[in-house]
Amino acid sequence: MSYEEVVKGLSTRLPNVSGLNAGNLFAYEPQTLQDLPSCYFVLDRSEGSIAGQVRIEHYRVRITVCIRWQDNEAAEVELANFVDKIMGGLLPSPFFSATLFVNAQRGWERDAYYITIAGAKYRALDTYVWVTERVAYP
Repeated sequence: MSYEEVVKGLSTRLPNVSGLNAGNLFAYEPQTLQDLPSCYFVLDRSEGSIAGQVRIEHYRVRITVCIRWQDNEAAEVELANFVDKIMGGLLPSPFFSATLFVNAQRGWERDAYYITIAGAKYRALDTYVWVTERVAYP
């Protein structure tokens, strides 16, 4: 049981989202962006508990899509294309393994904003998603 399995699952699934590709996907917050749109994800928080003979870990992951911001209208149109695509790429088959899955019952959130990376301004969309792992304990 580890966050490493979440990273593997997201690294496999996110390149399948229309408009993203593996070359622009990072499991960390990059210091520069070369090609756009770019996507990265980082651990936002985690929670753990034990229920009977099951250990449960919940990982809240922030998935960020950055797009070019030069023209306001064009940036908003491109951003709008990703609002539903991230969850759309995760929910049809939410299981990463027999014990690890995207937990849609906990819901998801989105935030849109502007971000500056290496002096360049981008339009960004964060999607916060819960990934849950349930394993036998002890």
